[in-house]
Amino acid sequence: PYKLVGAISFYSREEIKDALSYLTFLNNPLDEVAFTRILNKPARGMGKKTMEKILAESFSRNTDFKEALFLADNYLSGRAVKSALDFHKMLTSWDMFEGEHLGIYIKRIIMESGLYEYYKEIDKADNTEKVGNLEELVSAAAEFPASKESLYEFLELIALDQSALDKGEDSDERIVLITMHNTKGLEFDRVIVTGLEDGLFPREIDDDIEEERRLFYVGITRAREELYFTACRNRMLFGRYEYMRPSPFVEEIPEDKVIVKGEKKYREEETEDSLYSPGTVIYHEDYGTGQIYKTLFNSGHLVIHVRFESGKSGTFIPEFCGHKLDILGKAE
Repeated sequence: PYKLVGAISFYSREEIKDALSYLTFLNNPLDEVAFTRILNKPARGMGKKTMEKILAESFSRNTDFKEALFLADNYLSGRAVKSALDFHKMLTSWDMFEGEHLGIYIKRIIMESGLYEYYKEIDKADNTEKVGNLEELVSAAAEFPASKESLYEFLELIALDQSALDKGEDSDERIVLITMHNTKGLEFDRVIVTGLEDGLFPREIDDDIEEERRLFYVGITRAREELYFTACRNRMLFGRYEYMRPSPFVEEIPEDKVIVKGEKKYREEETEDSLYSPGTVIYHEDYGTGQIYKTLFNSGHLVIHVRFESGKSGTFIPEFCGHKLDILGKAE
């Protein structure tokens, strides 16, 4: 049981409710609430009047909404017909559960539906992290196999989680979850800072790293008695595992102030791998074009560090994600 402070619960966020509505409708094409939410979001040329006609057609024929879309040329006109038929075609294409796990299937829906690009633009305009939440949803589903049965199970688990959270609202026996930004002025006997990995915290590079270092200081000074840090070697990000290094912030703390459980640093050896040597320009399916600036060997695996044109940095193990990488050549 947990209490979320100063933020909307994950499954109550607009972008997550949108994605779940797609999944709910695919699980049950008779779900009117899910259908009306996804029909024109993102906008695809079917407004309120078109929606009312589709609903009326479905009710009069006693058929599901997906079938009503297929019959659009019988009762719609103009651009609405094409929009309805295109939407039906997209929904039908998702009947095949392809991919290594359910997370890959959900990622496909988020991308092909237009939700990803839609919220990406909102993030740029409002400095939000809605796309990041969609990526977390994908990762949450990665432990399920890609199948109709697993989709039903995943949606049921979410419903049970929300129900349990609602029932526990009046209980004090809950862990407090809070962001770094919201901790100012508060103190707790025990504080656990999670996700202390390079690229996650700090996420930004260059000048913006100072703001995140300040946030880190605010977070660690909230602890009265005990302070814990956690970091992963491999983290599921947007449906795939990526190699992670400890946050450089941890390295800035004097060693005599920290008790380490597990390895604090990774054993690395620099390498000049000819295929992925520094200076090589690559294209990553999700991150775009970037340039390798360092290559290392860790536990027998080649690890490459990449700076992308977007300004973000990434760390990858080609052995595990080579299907996402294309080598474009050496930088001029």
